[in-house]
Amino acid sequence: IKLYGEVLLAILPQVDLAGRRRLSERLSMATRAPTTVMRALLLDDDQVAAPICRRAERLDDKSLIDAAQRSDGLRALIAARPGLSIAVLDALVKCADPNTLLVLLENRKVTLRPAMLNDIARFARHRPKLQEAMIARHDLPPALADEMFGWVAPENRDALLQRGDVDEWSVEAV
Repeated sequence: IKLYGEVLLAILPQVDLAGRRRLSERLSMATRAPTTVMRALLLDDDQVAAPICRRAERLDDKSLIDAAQRSDGLRALIAARPGLSIAVLDALVKCADPNTLLVLLENRKVTLRPAMLNDIARFARHRPKLQEAMIARHDLPPALADEMFGWVAPENRDALLQRGDVDEWSVEAV
């Protein structure tokens, strides 16, 4: 695999965009793809990097974080991946991109820590779609749900009440 990777890395600069995209598609599904080539494709044009971001299982946290910091489009693809590590989740939340946060909130295959959800809540204050996605999370802490009741869009208050996490004092205060 190492030799195969070295050969691919040597010829990669001479391959056109369509060829690199095809290579990325194939390697993204391979279980034993050379990681050096995968990293190189991940740092390529977004069209080339997208399949790797979407499907490749053999990417380390640093590679995913570097890709997320490089491109909004890749960030959203990474946010949709199952089983993201705490380090990658933290990096995605810190990017504060509303589209990425929405994809991350809709990803039911990751568990967001309470501190992450608190950070996302700051961005959700004036974004009803983010509020909806937060309310739908199974891991939304009851205390945050209660706090959110005071500032969510009126159309999202019913959903919060249905969760059963809102204190009666919060309802009376609004």
